[in-house]
Amino acid sequence: MKQQILTQKLSMLIFTALFFIYSIPTVSYAHRRVEFEEGDTTTREIAENTPADTNIGEPLRYSTNLPDECIGVSFSGPNRGAFYLSRVAPGSLQLKTKARLNFEKKSTYEVRATVLDWGSPASDVITVNITVTDVNEAPTFTEGDETTREIEETAAVGANVGDPVSATDADMGATLEYSLNDNEDDTFEIDSRTGQLKTKTALDHETEPNYKVKVVVSDGSQIDSIIVTINVLPEETVASAPTIKADRTNSVLEPALLKTLDRKELQAHLQRLYAENDGTLKYQRAIVILESVLASMRPDKTVLLANYPNPFNPETWIPYRLAKSADVEIDIYDTYGTVVRHLKLGHQSAGYYTSRSRAAYWDGKNDFGERVANGIYFYQLQADTTSLLRKMVILK
Repeated sequence: MKQQILTQKLSMLIFTALFFIYSIPTVSYAHRRVEFEEGDTTTREIAENTPADTNIGEPLRYSTNLPDECIGVSFSGPNRGAFYLSRVAPGSLQLKTKARLNFEKKSTYEVRATVLDWGSPASDVITVNITVTDVNEAPTFTEGDETTREIEETAAVGANVGDPVSATDADMGATLEYSLNDNEDDTFEIDSRTGQLKTKTALDHETEPNYKVKVVVSDGSQIDSIIVTINVLPEETVASAPTIKADRTNSVLEPALLKTLDRKELQAHLQRLYAENDGTLKYQRAIVILESVLASMRPDKTVLLANYPNPFNPETWIPYRLAKSADVEIDIYDTYGTVVRHLKLGHQSAGYYTSRSRAAYWDGKNDFGERVANGIYFYQLQADTTSLLRKMVILK
C-alpha cells in the first residue's frame, strides 16, 4: 500500500516538472531576439538645474520574444557617472539624473544601454546622446540680500561709496545692468556697468548718519536686488572750506577772525595748512596756534551720536561729544535690559570724540569675550550727570 502511494506522488512530481518545462517558450538560439526599438543611437534632452532623479525624456524601449526575467541590462559609456538606468516596466528602461546638470559646465553627454539574453549570445546596444538645454538663470549679488558701505561726510560729490556692489551670473556671456530701485533718489547714483555707488550731493553725518538704498541687477529678463546701508562717517574737516595760502596765514590767525570761525571751519583751515606746509616758520607757527585754539574749544552740550557702521558686523564705533570733563562709561544692553558689555573709558576732557581714533570702540563681544548674537542692542553714555541712550543693530 505504501509503495503504491509513493509511486503516485512521484508520478505527480514528474508531471508537474514536465508541465513547467513545456510551459516556457522553447526558442532556439537562432530565434531568440532582443533589440531596442530606436535602433543603434538615439537622443534625449533635459533642462539644466533640474533636480536629481529626474526622468530624461521618454523611456528606452526594447522588444523581445522572451520573458522579461530572462533579459539582463547593463549601463556604460564615458558619462555614465552622471546618470543611472532604471527598469520601469517590461521592455522599458528609464534614464535618470544623479545630480543637477549645469549647461555652462557641460552641455552634451554620451551613455550606452545594453540589453542581453541570459540564455544566449543575443544582445543589443543603444548609444544615447543627452543634450542639456540652457535655462536663463537670475543673477545674484555676491553679498547676499543686505550689505553695508561707508563714506566720509567730507567726500566730494561724485565720490565712490566703498567697493562696487557686484553680482554674478551663471549664464555665459550675460550682460548685467545695475540700477537704483528709487530712480528719484537725489543723494546717490550707480554706475550701470560696474555697480559702483557714487554720491550726488554733499553728505552730513549729523543731519543723516545712515541711508538705505535698494540696488537692482538685471540680465535682461531676470533680476536680483540687495539693500545697501550707507553709513556716513563723521569727520573733523569740512571739504568746502577755503584754501589757505602761505601769504594768508597771518590774516587767518588774527584774533578777531578766529572768534568768527566755528570749530569745523578752524579744523578745515588746519587740514589745509597740513597739506600745504612747506616747512617754513610761518606755516609752523600757524599750525601750532590753530591746534591750540581747537584743543581749547568745547562743544555746547554733551551729545551721544549714532554709531557707525550701523547695522554692523562684527565691530562698530560710538562717537560722542563732551561739554565738560567727566568720567565716561558706555553700557551696552540687549533687548531684555541685560548689560552685555561695559566700556569704562576713564576720565576725559571736554571735546569731540567722533573720529575713529577717539570714538568708543566695540568689537561685538560681551564681557566674557564671547561674540554676541545678531539683533537689536542699546548703548548708553554715562558722563557725570548726563545719561544718553541710542539703538544699534548687529546683522550677521
